[in-house]
Amino acid sequence: MHRFVSALVTTTLAAGLLTVAPAAWADDCPDPGAPITGVSPTPDDVVLGPLASTSTRVFVDGYAGCFSSFENPYVRVLAPHREIIVDLSEGPPPFDGGVEYEGQLTIDTSELEDADAGTWLLSFEAEGRRYAERSFSVRRASTLSFNAGPEPVRRKVTFAGKLRRASWERSRFEGVKGERVRILRLGPVETPNPKRVALLTTEKKGKYSNKQPFPGTDRYQATYAGTAAVAAVSSRVDAVASRADAVKSGG
Repeated sequence: MHRFVSALVTTTLAAGLLTVAPAAWADDCPDPGAPITGVSPTPDDVVLGPLASTSTRVFVDGYAGCFSSFENPYVRVLAPHREIIVDLSEGPPPFDGGVEYEGQLTIDTSELEDADAGTWLLSFEAEGRRYAERSFSVRRASTLSFNAGPEPVRRKVTFAGKLRRASWERSRFEGVKGERVRILRLGPVETPNPKRVALLTTEKKGKYSNKQPFPGTDRYQATYAGTAAVAAVSSRVDAVASRADAVKSGG
């Protein structure tokens, strides 16, 4: 059983839960079919680079009468290739007649495999029974470089850059091949109207490059939509002018 211990960034994750009624309920349980009050995860998408960690507060709110028979409640966290147990302790009541259990989950990428990225499941359990579940995402961070040139542009422009994703196992960012990168023409800052001008596929070491007729003086940006295991990312914005426009402006 893995228990992570270090923390750098603290966020909050509330386990919004699907419920199953226990065999016996206390008399002051107002709704045995819904012992958990309406809460939801924040955030529901954790993104981590290499050599990073995040400590997350896990809490479950409900009616005291519904929880009165629970001893040693805990949250079981199921990642694709590991399992983590988060012990819970009773905290301050969130409302009159309510009860809150809370614990601390720390996700440390030095403890993870790259294949652990994706959907993780939180399962609230007590006395050997599973009462509720909630899923959230833990994804590998990505970076995207971008350049449009040469400047000032005459007839054709080259869009080029590199897409990299975090390798938790190797503790570094690495280029990724075979992913789609969109090149957008953004329009004016005051009234942006993004339009796709190219759809490119990354090659060896995550590089991409395309030479095409210049769409015109404007701001350009590359974007990557991400996957279930890798976070989406946008590049810096590159303002590019045609040679004619550069001459007019005195550039």
